[in-house]
Amino acid sequence: MARNRTERVVKALGSRIAEQGDMHIRVSRHTMKVLLRALGMGEWDEGCDDFREVDALALDMLRHLVERKL
Repeated sequence: MARNRTERVVKALGSRIAEQGDMHIRVSRHTMKVLLRALGMGEWDEGCDDFREVDALALDMLRHLVERKL
């Protein structure tokens, strides 16, 4: 079940990156939490905002790493 959720998040994120094409993309805490867990990394800092602007290229690279791991 967790793998399916991760795949859905990664697919949706890929669509958002392709549609927006901006330099920075607004990403939710939930999306980052799913990506970081899939890579076996720590979570989003507890004290941080629910949304954060993330560089589109870095976000796309992170998405590709998660896809490879799946």
